[in-house]
Amino acid sequence: MNINAIIQCLDNYMFQRGMKQIGAVEANAVLEAAGLLKDNNMRRGKPLRALLRAGRLPYAYQQGRTWIIPISSGSADTIIKSEKPEPVIHEASQTFPTATRSLPPVIGDNPSILILGTMPGIESLKRQEYYANTGNRFWGLIAQLCGEQLPYSYEDRIKLLDKCRIALWDVLASAQRKGSADECITDEIPNNLKELLIEIPSIKVIAFNGKKAEELFDKYFYPLRNKYKCISLKSTSPANRQFSDDAMLSDWGKLFSI
Repeated sequence: MNINAIIQCLDNYMFQRGMKQIGAVEANAVLEAAGLLKDNNMRRGKPLRALLRAGRLPYAYQQGRTWIIPISSGSADTIIKSEKPEPVIHEASQTFPTATRSLPPVIGDNPSILILGTMPGIESLKRQEYYANTGNRFWGLIAQLCGEQLPYSYEDRIKLLDKCRIALWDVLASAQRKGSADECITDEIPNNLKELLIEIPSIKVIAFNGKKAEELFDKYFYPLRNKYKCISLKSTSPANRQFSDDAMLSDWGKLFSI
């Protein structure tokens, strides 16, 4: 296992997002997406925890039950922004199922709301950005609800989430799926949502972007409903156009009326 490559990968990720530190759950997702950690379906994140406990990441420290990994000393002067990874995916016109992996979570500084989707769509995988399909109404709704103009760049959209104290992730870590349709998901493996929520105690509300995300959450994490306020929201997917923009805005307004 190449420790220098792991440190460089995490430093690049934090530097590009203006972050000073990262939690172990988010770090594990970043490293898995980069192919630097072997996945363990029984205990996701075990390889990274082993490195942390062995002191292999020199700047990492433990805060209660949570591991914190700061950006390396002096890295801002040496990091070269890397290109976004190009995942191996198939075009939407193909009908056979393909392996899909989730994106790393978007956390911010002090989120109070976690919005969960099912899995990233084809356009999101290509661009490595949440809700990248221009027909998806997610970003427009968030901007309206936060009283802001819709930012053009993805980086500014992430900053808007941070300002509104919203975190993003998907229920599934990986699955087989035909195209971008949530109804065609098989062989799913859930993300380590429990560990994320332990790491980020500021999260009090879990919202589901669509029925499929909620169904999968209940399948794998139903007991968490006893600890968190859970909100069902209409899907922002381009396939869900039967609801008007006003109806969607009213429905998603539940995020900030709790």
